[in-house]
Amino acid sequence: MSAPALKFGPRAWQKNALRAWEKASRRGIAKVVTGGGKTVFAELCMSRVLDDYNAAHFVILVPTISLLDQWTLSLEDDFGVEADDIALWSGGKKPKEARTFNIAVINSARAFIGKIAGGNHPTMLIVDEVHRAASEQNAKALEGDFIATLGLSATPER
Repeated sequence: MSAPALKFGPRAWQKNALRAWEKASRRGIAKVVTGGGKTVFAELCMSRVLDDYNAAHFVILVPTISLLDQWTLSLEDDFGVEADDIALWSGGKKPKEARTFNIAVINSARAFIGKIAGGNHPTMLIVDEVHRAASEQNAKALEGDFIATLGLSATPER
């Protein structure tokens, strides 16, 4: 898959943060105020990964169903992803197989992260509201061999 085109151009902070994230071997946490463009920044990072890994997959962990829905809309509307390329994973949704873009509620992902992360595809992990992933139980959802990682939060300190 080639990198989809973003609907919006990056803001200055997103360009600077993207350079810093790449310099840090594509690993890091972005601390950005609510409504400041965290999702678009993550999509910029995903685009860079797709530039280098055409067959890359993405695991996006979120704390709530409402964020699962928001990410789905953003991927489709702002990042140009086809609905068939997105798998939703939660207590009530368990697809038969992973897709290119996998959005999972973190509480559910603890049990099946192995099914959606890695495999034969290079995989990037994105954790929205990363400060909520710090518990011992939620840490189980962060296990995997990821080519890139990104945490997003307005308040990453815990």
